[in-house]
Amino acid sequence: DALNGDAEKITIYFSSNGGLNSVAEAATDLVNNNKDRFEIIAYDYIGSNGFKFFMDIECEKRVLTNILAMHHQARTSIDIDEFNKPYYQVDRAQIERMKFERKDMDEFNRRIGLTASELRKFNRNDDVYFHYDRLLELIENYKNNK
Repeated sequence: DALNGDAEKITIYFSSNGGLNSVAEAATDLVNNNKDRFEIIAYDYIGSNGFKFFMDIECEKRVLTNILAMHHQARTSIDIDEFNKPYYQVDRAQIERMKFERKDMDEFNRRIGLTASELRKFNRNDDVYFHYDRLLELIENYKNNK
């Protein structure tokens, strides 16, 4: 109702450990299709898909000073057989989807402007952490590097 009516701007305080790519993508689409109606304020911790969601949204956004953000490679789980091959057809499809997601993540990393050190950590499959000042830089990079 708030999106369809004459309600004032919707302010959301956002903290997240992440979650499914599909949920982050749907939430990003919802916010970006109503960007004039939302203000999202990140606090405490935004990690994994929570970080990606916050970077991808185009509405008004702010970051509270006591924040920690984390970025890492996408992950998925599959079943394998005794020959170390994907067991189900959906597992094979997941592997193919991860190749697409990696291309998307490479573009995302270019836009946010990871340093060489941060990119090495990311490519080693380590978690990369950002505090307030660095997060503000990443947000500005993302806006400017289309």
